[in-house]
Amino acid sequence: ATTEIYTLSLHDALPICPGQAATGTTETDLLVAPRAGTVRNLRCHLKIAPGGVDTVINTVRVNSTAIVTTCTISAASTSCADTSNTSAVSAGDRLSIEAVSSAGTASDLSCAFEVTN
Repeated sequence: ATTEIYTLSLHDALPICPGQAATGTTETDLLVAPRAGTVRNLRCHLKIAPGGVDTVINTVRVNSTAIVTTCTISAASTSCADTSNTSAVSAGDRLSIEAVSSAGTASDLSCAFEVTN
């Protein structure tokens, strides 16, 4: 089995950058799947936590459709992981990460996930 780890630093792609408000929804294409496989092990990290009751919900998407691989960073936390949910992908599928944020203080989001076959 081959495992490839794809990392997406969302500094330039999402409004969750240092010094910028983090509210809203943004989807950023990461790559086109080179072959069929399984998406798993999503991990995301913020440099600055959302704070209060705010959240940043991170979801892997395939061809602009949400899959079950998702994790939420809440309150004072700065990281989240989904190590139990997996989804199949086909060669040529567009893989992306969507971040939905209610936080005005969260910044510097980075996410990574694996694609195995």
